[in-house]
Amino acid sequence: MDNGFYWVSDFLNRKIHKTLTKKILGGVNNDQLEQTVVDNIMNKFNKNFTTEYEVLSQLSKGRVLIYTSWCLEAEINNGGFIQYFYNSTGELAYLALEGLEQLGAVEHANLLRRALVLLELNEDTFEKLRSENLITSFVEARQEVDFSSFDEEFYELEKNQTLSELRINYIRQSLTEFVD
Repeated sequence: MDNGFYWVSDFLNRKIHKTLTKKILGGVNNDQLEQTVVDNIMNKFNKNFTTEYEVLSQLSKGRVLIYTSWCLEAEINNGGFIQYFYNSTGELAYLALEGLEQLGAVEHANLLRRALVLLELNEDTFEKLRSENLITSFVEARQEVDFSSFDEEFYELEKNQTLSELRINYIRQSLTEFVD
């Protein structure tokens, strides 16, 4: 078996903390810290995430910025800005923008701001396709609104300083924001 199998197995069998303490967070390695915090946040949502906004509105700014910037990065790495905006996580874009600014990810924030302008310029087309909620609509949205240059710029920014590094530093410096 290859290392990929073990990575997936480790991920699927990871411990998810319903409650976080300073002791728990202090004992988590940096390579697992973000996932530990995000798992804890996601554990507070109901199964189909319809309580996402309600829960986020009750969390510390630190938790919100970690979650929203993590979702942004995950979606872009998986399918680009088009996927981020097409999926429900794109509805968190302005919270993610605030989070990027708080993290000191100025260039990432400027990039997201510019991507939001393109989205707003194509809002009618994009929302029509998004409301159809079909895979063909996603493909059509990708053809109608081209975010590929934004994707490439994001990947270049990540080569210099990753959002992950900024989030880990933020969590380590602000542990009390992540304690239940």
